[in-house]
Amino acid sequence: MGTPTADLPSPIALIRDPAQTRSLLDPLRRSILETLQEPGSSSSVADHLSLPRQRINYHVRSLEDEGLLVHIEDRRKGNCVERVVQAKAQHYVIDPLILNALGLGQPAASDHRFSPAAEDLLAASCHTLHEVGSRLEQGPNDAPQSPTLSLETHIRFRTPEEEVEFARRLREELDQMHARYHCPAGTEGRMFRITIGGHLAGDETQDAALNP
Repeated sequence: MGTPTADLPSPIALIRDPAQTRSLLDPLRRSILETLQEPGSSSSVADHLSLPRQRINYHVRSLEDEGLLVHIEDRRKGNCVERVVQAKAQHYVIDPLILNALGLGQPAASDHRFSPAAEDLLAASCHTLHEVGSRLEQGPNDAPQSPTLSLETHIRFRTPEEEVEFARRLREELDQMHARYHCPAGTEGRMFRITIGGHLAGDETQDAALNP
């Protein structure tokens, strides 16, 4: 009774709506979204989660109204017609702007600075989530116009003095590259935000796996 919608779910969705955010923080609704990575109905989800269909149907309807589920088709099952839906995305990122986090230490567009404060690292991460997530929302056709760069490693310093020396040298290198490549008066080139941050790593096993 219908043709399935192509290209669902998308790899990632940036969440800016408070209602969608509340739903993603609800364990049952997250389970429903995970179950509906493939097209399904309230009945199929209820069977999968071993919960009453009426209860699941309420949440499925709400998730569809909020835009986290997308209608795929109406499928006849006996004397009934099932509404088949699918999750909008595989993964979700909540835009920090929804919590006003972008107000933390926002740098000027042409400025560069170095800070040891943890809140400045969090603020820079918020900017990255907001801006890169917004680009991703524009779809794959925008990909050629949205280049990104991601570098990550783990470093185990021998002494606190080496930590300080590393930070000093990194700052000097970035200062030189900023002076070499930054064109404040340019009108044709594209502006990039370059964020370099470091923080204490957590799990020892993960450290060993990522930094053999």
